[in-house]
Amino acid sequence: MQKAGELDKIRNKGIPVPNVPGLYQVTVSTYGTSYQNAVGLATLYYDATGFIGYSDWWNFDAKPWGTRSASGEIMTRLGSMLPGSPFYVIYGQTGPISNIPRN
Repeated sequence: MQKAGELDKIRNKGIPVPNVPGLYQVTVSTYGTSYQNAVGLATLYYDATGFIGYSDWWNFDAKPWGTRSASGEIMTRLGSMLPGSPFYVIYGQTGPISNIPRN
């Protein structure tokens, strides 16, 4: 897993997306950045031309204490009490929905 802001460093560190020749994916962490409260973990997709897609499994998933900051975990757990269902956020070209990680 890589930190956001290091895109040039991660371009060739992804794994091939099953059944999509030439497409690769890499999971990035936004923890410790200004995006951590909105994204957390996300998946970026790239091919020979560069980054071409983004996916995120948007949910309020509680983690063991110490995984996130205490305030981040409290906000996540409070958010999990709201009505609604988790959903995918997808932009650009990604792999098949069945292969998109639920980070």
